[in-house]
Amino acid sequence: MKTLYDICLTHIATNLNAINRVGSFLAPVHKETLIERLGYHDMFTPEYLPLITYNLFSAQLKRITFKRCVGVTDAVLRQLGLCGCKLHYLTIDRCKSVTDIGIEAVTKGQNELQCLELQKLASMTWLGLRQVQSDELTKVDISGCLGLTTQGLQMFLSRNKNIKHLVLATCTKLCDSAIICVAESLQKQLEILDVADIHMVGDDSLVALADHCPNITTLNIQGWNKVTETGMSKVGEQCGRLRSLDLSYCSRLQSCPGRPVSAVSARHTAGTQSVRGAAAG
Repeated sequence: MKTLYDICLTHIATNLNAINRVGSFLAPVHKETLIERLGYHDMFTPEYLPLITYNLFSAQLKRITFKRCVGVTDAVLRQLGLCGCKLHYLTIDRCKSVTDIGIEAVTKGQNELQCLELQKLASMTWLGLRQVQSDELTKVDISGCLGLTTQGLQMFLSRNKNIKHLVLATCTKLCDSAIICVAESLQKQLEILDVADIHMVGDDSLVALADHCPNITTLNIQGWNKVTETGMSKVGEQCGRLRSLDLSYCSRLQSCPGRPVSAVSARHTAGTQSVRGAAAG
């Protein structure tokens, strides 16, 4: 059963053309919810877009979420950037029509951004990150963006030094130099790192993380089939705050170094599922 709140929002979303100046009566949080729902239901059509931008895009917006939105294009993101909003949270996930042009347009000047999630954007390269710069940015998830390169990552991290939570899973063009760049750029700030399924990395990356990032609490290196006990031992010795470690499909780890396993709080008892996966791989 729908709540009265949902019924009202649905009615507004489908009748922006019929309710006179409805945007002036909506709180920013309600505009943010409507924008997300309209995107999810593919209502960012050329005919309806002017009504959305007029009524819902405003300088007071703080949180924008677009997931699997076919109608969200570079033009939509450009309009959002032009409305003068100072976003704190921006999520663009699996939006097939979005390219570097749109990402740049919506992130330019967003110096209050705290969380940025750009996930599985097939047309985004490192060029899309050129405008991102915020001292407040602590969480970044750019997983599944296959166009991300070490050069782009280095440029991005040089301007965003306060990231604590970084997700680069399945960014398959990255290699050891990229992970070393992460370690040297973020150092003690870094607490959570998910770099699963990046297959061109090995012990050099783990040594860099151990040397520069002592405050890591969560590390996911699933699929790192080049790492050995040498690299893992280094992490175990120097990352004393490590509590969660995923070693699934790290096939060269025939046995698990004692320190990393004893240091982590496993998701399963008697070692972790990830550690057992490593040994079985």
